[in-house]
Amino acid sequence: MRRFASARWVGLVLALSLLPGVTRAQGEGPAELAPAVPQGAEDPSLPPPYVPIAPPDEEPDMPSSYAPAAPTEGMVVEVPEPTRLRLLPYVPNAETMSRRERRQQRWAPRRRPGHRVSIDVSAFGGDIDGAAFAGDWRFRAERAFFSLVRVGPLALGKAGSDRIGVADASFVLGYDTRLFAVGAGAGFAYLRIEDTTRRLQGLASIGRLHLRGGSLDGMHAQLDLGAALVDDKLVVTHANLALRFPLRRNRLFDVVFEVMEAASWVQLQAGLILRIPGLPNSPWRVRPHVGVVEIIDAIGRDGGPALAVGIQLIYLGDAP
Repeated sequence: MRRFASARWVGLVLALSLLPGVTRAQGEGPAELAPAVPQGAEDPSLPPPYVPIAPPDEEPDMPSSYAPAAPTEGMVVEVPEPTRLRLLPYVPNAETMSRRERRQQRWAPRRRPGHRVSIDVSAFGGDIDGAAFAGDWRFRAERAFFSLVRVGPLALGKAGSDRIGVADASFVLGYDTRLFAVGAGAGFAYLRIEDTTRRLQGLASIGRLHLRGGSLDGMHAQLDLGAALVDDKLVVTHANLALRFPLRRNRLFDVVFEVMEAASWVQLQAGLILRIPGLPNSPWRVRPHVGVVEIIDAIGRDGGPALAVGIQLIYLGDAP
């Protein structure tokens, strides 16, 4: 009996000693009974730490940090817009250009958009005395298009008691690339025509055709044609052929042959395009030229050939 009572007291003492642990487990849950993470160790329930990559012989400067959380539904993520890089055109200079680039820059330089203006004044004397004026404005767009306004030749000559005049003006719009151009337009001219079937003297509307093969600032051949309807017949009023050849030291040599049969005007001139002395970086150029001019009036009285001397001032816009 005493042994049974002793066993009861031993069991009661053991039950009372285990009661606080059971009570704590029931009140706080099994998570509280999990083993504690030692101080300084990584928690295994979190994502692995982010370790920057560094060369083998160098230590990373950035301390370890956790990887960013993956985007979830409803999360707003800012994505930076990609920046557009604007590529500038390659413009070679004299110091870095190869032999091939120098030859290309001389004979067929790149197309340069912008405004170009020229004013030409000349005087002639001999069997007929007089003066002539011509001017043009050309605009080349960023894309392959151009417009051309030309006034001239405007000439006035005197042979004895006779005065003889020439007038021509036109506007052309067309397609223009580095190595060729084609355009068409309209204008007016002062005509003097007489033959067995028709006679006309005065202003007349004309059509114009503009063609160029080669680079405008290099070697090229350029042809301008004008025509008008006179008594329902097509009459060529103007033909202007210009040939240009590049020389050394940024000089250009050109030859112009112009025939205006309906206006009784013929001229042949040769010129040299040069930089203005003392202004090496100026967009202005000067073109002195010499040639021969002849004007015939409406009834065939020939004033005779005359020696012509003139100068042309050219603005090339963004020329180097």
